[in-house]
Amino acid sequence: MKNKKLLITLLMLFTVAALLICNRDLMHYEYSFLGKRTFSPEIDAKRSYLLSGTFTLKPGTYDLVFYGTVQGKGSSVYLARDEGGIFTGFDLADGEEEQRAGFTVSGNTENLRIGVSYDPGTSVVDVQKISVVSDSVLYKSSLLRHGTVSLFIFFCGILLLLRIVKPELIYRTVSPLRKHENETDFFVLILLSLLTSIPLLLPDSYGLAEDMFFHLSRIEGIAEGIKAGYFPVRNELFWLKNYGYGTGYFYPDLFLYFPVLLRLLGFSILSCYKIFIVVCTFFSLLSFYLTAKIIAKNRYAGLAAAILFGFCSYRCIAVFYRGAIGEVQAFIFMPLIILGLYYLFNGKPERWWVFALGFWGILSSHLISLVLSAGITAAFLLLNIRMIIHDRRIFSALLKSVLVTVLLGAGFLLPMTEQMNGNNLNMNLLVSAKRGGLTANNINPVKNLIVFFHDWHYDEGYFRSVYPGWMLLAVPLLRVLLLFQKKKGPKAADIMLGFGIVLMICSTDLFPWQHFVWLLNRIQFTWRLLAPVSVLLPICGGIYFSELFSRPGAALFTGLLVLACAACSYPIYHDTIVNRTVSEDEFIMQDNRVAGMEYMPIGLSAEFIDKNRDTVAADPVETRITSHKRRGLSFTFTFEYAGNADTLTFTIPLIRYYGYKGTFTNSDGKTVPIEVEKSENGLALVRVKNTGSGTVQAAYHKTGFELAGEIISLVTICLGFCLFLSGRKQN
Repeated sequence: MKNKKLLITLLMLFTVAALLICNRDLMHYEYSFLGKRTFSPEIDAKRSYLLSGTFTLKPGTYDLVFYGTVQGKGSSVYLARDEGGIFTGFDLADGEEEQRAGFTVSGNTENLRIGVSYDPGTSVVDVQKISVVSDSVLYKSSLLRHGTVSLFIFFCGILLLLRIVKPELIYRTVSPLRKHENETDFFVLILLSLLTSIPLLLPDSYGLAEDMFFHLSRIEGIAEGIKAGYFPVRNELFWLKNYGYGTGYFYPDLFLYFPVLLRLLGFSILSCYKIFIVVCTFFSLLSFYLTAKIIAKNRYAGLAAAILFGFCSYRCIAVFYRGAIGEVQAFIFMPLIILGLYYLFNGKPERWWVFALGFWGILSSHLISLVLSAGITAAFLLLNIRMIIHDRRIFSALLKSVLVTVLLGAGFLLPMTEQMNGNNLNMNLLVSAKRGGLTANNINPVKNLIVFFHDWHYDEGYFRSVYPGWMLLAVPLLRVLLLFQKKKGPKAADIMLGFGIVLMICSTDLFPWQHFVWLLNRIQFTWRLLAPVSVLLPICGGIYFSELFSRPGAALFTGLLVLACAACSYPIYHDTIVNRTVSEDEFIMQDNRVAGMEYMPIGLSAEFIDKNRDTVAADPVETRITSHKRRGLSFTFTFEYAGNADTLTFTIPLIRYYGYKGTFTNSDGKTVPIEVEKSENGLALVRVKNTGSGTVQAAYHKTGFELAGEIISLVTICLGFCLFLSGRKQN
């Protein structure tokens, strides 16, 4: 009883302390221009330069802070009103690296931009950062962010309190935790998720990952789209001066709505990214744990599988070097396909929904992983075609799985199919940009299979070293040890091992890829085959591990496995932290970082958009654009033309995908619909009859295919939920 009271007291103190710590900066506000900029007499003229976008300040006291180096006098930093005019500023002193001045916003809010007034005759200014900070103003974004974190801490505290005071309530709600070993394993998986995500947990810093900025822009684009009133967001804002980039049509983003929600609640974009990856890591470890545990009927098989995957070199490379969020999500669902197949071919075809759930999850995460998973599954089914033919239950289960997967994915598949039909984009079919055949960039040499560690840089021109890691290479040795002990081991594990070894070989230049260039164009790199290898080998390795090390020494050997795996992956973690981690102060979001531009129309470039901005190109060129307004995925402008041309043609600064509708309002106030066509470079184009003047608007609306896909997916989810509830009542 005394121990219980002590635990309750410590828990309450810890919860209160955590709440106080997380809310200590509740009143803190900061807006920063992070783009490093050097003003020098050789390059820059004497004038004022606006550096940042518009931000809004509430009434209160603030500091304007300059970080950088200044040589000479005569230049200044200032805040300009969005509608024009200087709000406040101060002269930059010679030689000081940090300079600040206080100011007050009184009355109404102010829409401001950061700028530098530069005099090349007297100074050189090297801008590292310019910030507006306050510790006395409460903003909605800060309140939402701190409120979310506080609720999470409070919720965790209540759960732990109930676990101490009324554990039967927890067990009744989450029945699997009734078993002590399940509860223990749950917390082990949480700790393992944190341990394998250490570089993401470092404060005020982030690791440089290759595709990270692309996925950050996806999160930001969806968040901006929701703010503008679109849902679901397929044609994303933020990208490319808000021209509307159709990433959401071609790259599944269902699970990105979790970090998007965090973003809308006021979390920084980097925090959203980190939290999302850690959460995905936990659920992937849980998926590996459950799959191996169910197949082997041994919890240590599940723990070993989770450990082998968590420290797997391919996963670490995908997270810390590549920033491959799509694959990180797919790893949650790949084990479910294996578990689903195990159920189908081991007398439990009624659990076909596990198989369907796995494929639907991958369809909603990453198309290249979907192609790989479908191909490997097809090969397995062909090898077992006789069993499928003789057992109609298996065939029926497979048919239901395919049907449900397609219906659930209709909200993504139908819009994607529509946009691909007729839109001349850089992408090629479903999953890849067009490529020109075999190169050193996309063929993995066989020597990479035995690499212990290789940091992430270009070899031999453009090649990146991707390797499975020594711990996965040790999995076949576990099978050999079983043979010495004269143990057969589960057949399912042997099948996974066979597929894993074959795929590992196929991921290298030992496979005749010159005859399968069409497939290589779909998956981009041969080393992508190491993704399913990194799923198959940890699961079968976990099963072999449980067969070799049974109780009472299983817990000890599991701990040794953690140490061995951590030792093998340590170089990646060390390299990430030491050589690839930078301060968040250096982080800059750029709307023109569009990776390979796969979803751009052929002929359109980010450079053109950056120069064109809000320019409306008119034909005849004598047409005068008198005003324009961009709002979300809508662009409105007015024009005047005094010539004799019968038809006027306008190219509007919006990337044209299916869904844009236009209207024309003439000088008499009559509004008629007009067609929005596609220009030669992929922008929206409209034609109107010459009436001397008028107003044109092009705005995005959902197409019939989009609405149909959403309805089909929603109805399928509702039906599935109803069937689930009815099944629970019958039980």
